[in-house]
Amino acid sequence: MTFLKSFSKSEPKFDSAKVSPRVSLAHKITKEGPYSCRVVNSVGQGRRFNITVGADRVAGQALVDCDELFAPDAPTRDIKVGVEDYLLFVSTHGNGEYAVEITTSDEIARVEFDSKAVGIDGLIVLNPLLPGTYVLTNTHSGVTASLIVTPLEDLFEDPMSDEAVKFYESLREEGALQVSLSETAFSPDPIKLDADRPMVLTGSGPMRVECALREAHSLSGILK
Repeated sequence: MTFLKSFSKSEPKFDSAKVSPRVSLAHKITKEGPYSCRVVNSVGQGRRFNITVGADRVAGQALVDCDELFAPDAPTRDIKVGVEDYLLFVSTHGNGEYAVEITTSDEIARVEFDSKAVGIDGLIVLNPLLPGTYVLTNTHSGVTASLIVTPLEDLFEDPMSDEAVKFYESLREEGALQVSLSETAFSPDPIKLDADRPMVLTGSGPMRVECALREAHSLSGILK
């Protein structure tokens, strides 16, 4: 639980505009052609790579680890995907926060994706980690929702019981909790989430979701 302990001491607020261990972003480019992606870290340093989008599906998704882009002597990495493939931006090592922008590679440089304003072809994946009550806000519309994150240990007297193990397995099978965001509301609201389960937000956009901790729940059973 070292990872969880480290985040219990961090600022209890995060923003979907920047990729971090608590925020992953995905985007599907639906038009073929060449694109350019720029990733900027928390101190303003940038890394750029090319994306080629073809007609054929490649692998379902292409993973971009933003931490690895800024590793010493990291090679330039160009990516090929299909029009049905997702680009998934993650931070696996927790080395910082990263803004992402994808533009066309022509003179117009049309913005295809901006992490500050995720659209209909994008996904926001949030993993709050810490048990508590949060407020979610879409900064573009002002729409808010309540998020309640419950530690799994609170659900069972014996967290290693057969009943508990079956519940954990069911969570893995169900995958992430699906949450939709319209111009007027999050659905569901309130959102109830188990601490080890991420949630995926979809909507027509633009979406930029801030997640602020309002009341922390007890961590005594987790941070041992």
